[in-house]
Amino acid sequence: ALMYREDALDVLLSFPTGQRALLQEEFADEYHELPGLNVRYFGFDVSQGFFAENPVVRKAFAHAFNREEVWNILMEGARFPGDKGVLPPTMPAADVETVYEYNLEKAAELLAEAGFPDGEGMPEINLYVFASAADELSLPTLQADLAELGVTLNIVVEDNSTYWGHIGEDDVIFFLSGWSADFADPSEVFNFLFLDGRDDTHYDNPEVNEMIRQAMVITDDAERNELYLQAHETIMEDSPWIVSAYSKVSYLQKPWVQGYLVSSAGIYRAALKYVSIEQ
Repeated sequence: ALMYREDALDVLLSFPTGQRALLQEEFADEYHELPGLNVRYFGFDVSQGFFAENPVVRKAFAHAFNREEVWNILMEGARFPGDKGVLPPTMPAADVETVYEYNLEKAAELLAEAGFPDGEGMPEINLYVFASAADELSLPTLQADLAELGVTLNIVVEDNSTYWGHIGEDDVIFFLSGWSADFADPSEVFNFLFLDGRDDTHYDNPEVNEMIRQAMVITDDAERNELYLQAHETIMEDSPWIVSAYSKVSYLQKPWVQGYLVSSAGIYRAALKYVSIEQ
């Protein structure tokens, strides 16, 4: 940030912790942002174990996460709060009706419906997290929100090199993950994460599988997107995820930089062969 202030950098691609809002205000005319294609989520194992046996608890947990506070306030707008569905909001079929807004009262009602009033009888839950995300403020926020409901959430941090192989195993029933699409099409999420149980949630709904497969051979965009929307609604009703956030592609760029063309795929996908400095 200091180098950018002193004109020693032409582009600033990341922001120091706690300085995002300050830099955005300081360099308002040089700040750029657009929605990205990454979705961050907490995943439940829906094939076996506690959350597979208690789908209503999954819905309760989804209502017990204050996304707005985490991403708009605590993380200074680093991402867009995940207040819609499993698709990044710029994609077709992203605008679902089934969403899980932050509502602790509703979460408490659902826990009671599931047989765990005020958290009574609930086992302690381990949330597995990869080391590079250990300082993400979504974690203590979710932990505190669940504590309000009488639920104990333990955060287990694992080394990045072993984490991704471990979370698909039976002892992990709740974990932090994310997915980046290459382009803005629902197939980029559905085909890789919700078809035939490919995601570490092991979500495998035959109805959803069939809709995704039908969409693969439909060439009419409107018909295809309507089918994707139906699949999306079913996925949200089944609640295999707590959607945390969608990525925000943001950076500072000096006015003399020309041709730095950034897309929703991210700042590192920009083709540098088009870039020039004109001072």
